[in-house]
Amino acid sequence: LQVIVIPFSELLNKPKSSETYKKIIKFSLPLYMTNMVVFFNGRVNIFIIGAYLNAASIALFDVAAKIPQAMRKLLKSFIIVYFPNLAKLFSYEDKKTAVKFIGKSLNIYSVVLMFIALITFLFREEIIVLLFSDKYRSSSMAFAILVFNVYLRGLADLMGYSFIPAGYPKISAIVNTAGSVVSITCSLLLIPILGFIGAAYSMVIMNVVSIIMYYLFLVRYKLNPNIKEFIQPLFLVLTVSAAYYLLGAEFLYVKILFIIGFAVLSWVNLKEFRNISYSTYRTIHNFVMHRN
Repeated sequence: LQVIVIPFSELLNKPKSSETYKKIIKFSLPLYMTNMVVFFNGRVNIFIIGAYLNAASIALFDVAAKIPQAMRKLLKSFIIVYFPNLAKLFSYEDKKTAVKFIGKSLNIYSVVLMFIALITFLFREEIIVLLFSDKYRSSSMAFAILVFNVYLRGLADLMGYSFIPAGYPKISAIVNTAGSVVSITCSLLLIPILGFIGAAYSMVIMNVVSIIMYYLFLVRYKLNPNIKEFIQPLFLVLTVSAAYYLLGAEFLYVKILFIIGFAVLSWVNLKEFRNISYSTYRTIHNFVMHRN
């Protein structure tokens, strides 16, 4: 159906100048290389785990990665809305509004995903046992780390997509290539020492490096949003998670108290969290009133 609606009669008309083709190839080649690098890096950990460990370790890592992989697909839905709107702003040469839009998107994404990351960390064993059975319990920590990695990967992807409509497609290729080198190197070092969970740690390190590189490029091209707005939720979830991990109390009521405490801290410290909470409340209230 998509092929049917393509206007071939227009596309097959050769432009008067070959410069059009050169510009298209020059712009799209880095994007194609980026996709190749991301595709390769997405599965290379399986081969490294297989080389150093065994089939059971591959199975445990694969189970830990199933939900995070599904979450990555949901992120694409966000990108489908984010990218064309940002491209429209750059096409109007409204750079100031575009930078605000980048910052707002990063902030909203960070606020929403921080809760998912924390809940996953607190209830990692319960989720794995419920969905995949008790024999996969040992993959629960890798599962929590990989969900946190989705959080980081989403921030990196939103930054990376910001360069394309701005006219800098090479940046994504540079950052993703560097990140892949970091990921593979860390996997080769950590998997023999830590087991399959080393692959999860290597992906986190890769995305931290990618976020730093992307932000430095955003600063270089004067596209940098307010870093505090989307980094503050990240530090908040890390602080609460670390406090729970050090406490080591695996009780349901303690986990619930931590979630409540985290919500209170988010309400006090994060303006975007308050805005999202108000919007959610109004939506639910209007829906209930309409049903009644």
